[in-house]
Amino acid sequence: MFLLWRHHGYRKLSCVLAARLVCHIVRWFCTFSPPGDWSSWPTSARMAVKNISTGTYDIVFCLWLFLVLQPLWKYPNLWVRSGARGLLAVAALVYGLPGIRWISLGMGSWLNGSVGWSPQIGWLLFWIVGLPVSAATLVAFLPDLIAQIQANPTYRRLFVSGRGHAAGWLGPVGIRRFTKPLPLIVPTPGGHRSPHLHLGRSLFESTFAGGQDVWLKENSHFVTYARAGSGKFVTSIANNLAMYQGSGIFTSLKPELADFAVGRRTDPTLFEDDNHPFKHLGTDTRELSRTTCNLPGGRSFVLDPTHQSVWAGSCHNFLSEVDIRDPGAVGLITAIAEASFPDNPQQRDPFWIMAPRGLFAASIGHILTTERNPRLRNLANCARFCMGIDPKTGNADPDVFKMNLITLMQNGRLGGFIQRSAAAIGQVGPEAMGGIFAELERHTRWLADTRIQQQVERESDFSYQELGDDEYPVSVFPILPRGGPDLVQLIPWLRTHIELSMAIFENKRERPQTEILTLFDEFRQYGQRINAIRRGATTLREAGVKLWVVVQSRPSLVETLGKDGADELESCSALEFFGTDQETAEKIARALGRYTLKNGRGWQRSATNSQIIDVVTPAEVMHELRKGSDIKYVFPATLPPMRLRRAAYKPLTTEEGVRYG
Repeated sequence: MFLLWRHHGYRKLSCVLAARLVCHIVRWFCTFSPPGDWSSWPTSARMAVKNISTGTYDIVFCLWLFLVLQPLWKYPNLWVRSGARGLLAVAALVYGLPGIRWISLGMGSWLNGSVGWSPQIGWLLFWIVGLPVSAATLVAFLPDLIAQIQANPTYRRLFVSGRGHAAGWLGPVGIRRFTKPLPLIVPTPGGHRSPHLHLGRSLFESTFAGGQDVWLKENSHFVTYARAGSGKFVTSIANNLAMYQGSGIFTSLKPELADFAVGRRTDPTLFEDDNHPFKHLGTDTRELSRTTCNLPGGRSFVLDPTHQSVWAGSCHNFLSEVDIRDPGAVGLITAIAEASFPDNPQQRDPFWIMAPRGLFAASIGHILTTERNPRLRNLANCARFCMGIDPKTGNADPDVFKMNLITLMQNGRLGGFIQRSAAAIGQVGPEAMGGIFAELERHTRWLADTRIQQQVERESDFSYQELGDDEYPVSVFPILPRGGPDLVQLIPWLRTHIELSMAIFENKRERPQTEILTLFDEFRQYGQRINAIRRGATTLREAGVKLWVVVQSRPSLVETLGKDGADELESCSALEFFGTDQETAEKIARALGRYTLKNGRGWQRSATNSQIIDVVTPAEVMHELRKGSDIKYVFPATLPPMRLRRAAYKPLTTEEGVRYG
């Protein structure tokens, strides 16, 4: 019984049952040994006491039943929810309505013939009804009252000695803020949809009725720590790709992510409607997809230079996003150039990054302001212009390079941005010019790849300005190779997409109602020099963008973003852990905190006779979050951590014997 008492769910049920038992004992005692002799009372006074007490107990029974069945109202099974509410409705008809009738009859008897006996009737009702019901109600509400006291930092400092600010787990009062039922009967035509991320399902010992769907209902980013093979896709990514109703960019090294989600996130009825307002509808899924529920108004675009996905690839011309008449054009041009020439902390002299970056940005601005042929307004042509490649012969010519540099210094458009960037290069000597030219060739080499040219030289199928439309959500799926030279070659292409899209989202005049979800799966493989994520952890949240970074461990995130960048991202994010490693387990144990267990009784309890212990030890974390476990820890950004059960997009059983509901 002591072990059951430690868990809130068992404690809730036992308190409700104990409340009814206490009420019956006190009622029996007061009925058979009433205060005073009431045999001489008038009949109307005795009937008043009898009817009021009977009606009160009938109504209190309905209240007890409500306390027991209330957690089942958010149970994932529709039949369980309906049965709980039906049982409560039956109890209300059988006991509640007659109870109101008995109380009304008792009050009538009291007022009609026994007003003079009011002090005696009130005193007897206190013993027969008031005292038992008050004691039982207090016992029934005790678990929630304790949970609320423990959740309040002020009370915790007063009554729970030595307990840290984040020590312990989030109680049922806090978990209920994150729960929302997911009905089994799928609503049509869009199926299950939510503006929040699905975290998992509650445990029975946390909320009395386990299996309640828990959602991330807070304005924060999201970081997933999980080792390879621990089920990141089936228990976290797939669920949210299927249910998230807003726009998003979903980046991965695996084409399976797009293969799984494009059919769900595309509305095939748009292809049958001739009155749609779009120039391009994206991927047509009608022939390959077997999805029965589709995201209403959804369009999907797969960016797949290496043709790994089963879906047809789309194209995107980076320069099509830049409107030279817009005041923010220079910022977008700078973001595009910065993606090819990212900051390098290992390079001592930043000149060798900043100088070629400025020349590349000036070339982009020049092509956008002077080139009349829309087919030549692309990033590959900017790289050729910047390198001094003769468009007539296709050969690199030093004279052409010098002439292009002079042309840049004569272009006064974009508020003089092009002139100033080119003038900084024109002042350096021949030796420095050789180094700048070498850096230009090295950092723009990816634009010479024919697969990239097919992507960036064609007309764009979509614009990042379209993301954030709640009526017509847009999903973009950039796909990189799994590894090898192709991955290294295409990382600048992906980095340009991320830097440009984040700059567009930050400068949007209207913040989307549903946040734009940006998923970065296997982030360590390509995220080392993406400055938009490193410095945008705070600014992007205010712009309506939710970052979701997936890494295998805490050291992986530190290696990718640096310690300062990893700490800043974590401070703005909710964290989820499963399939963890030893170092991450130690971090979790430290974050959960420690508490002081005082030994002795009464006046003998003192700090000198106490023991400081961990809420959860690293060994316990490793055991509970092993690969073969369906438990996860979630650390919300604003509340204490939660223990949850992982759920998959469909019932699954792994080779290790783990079952996901």
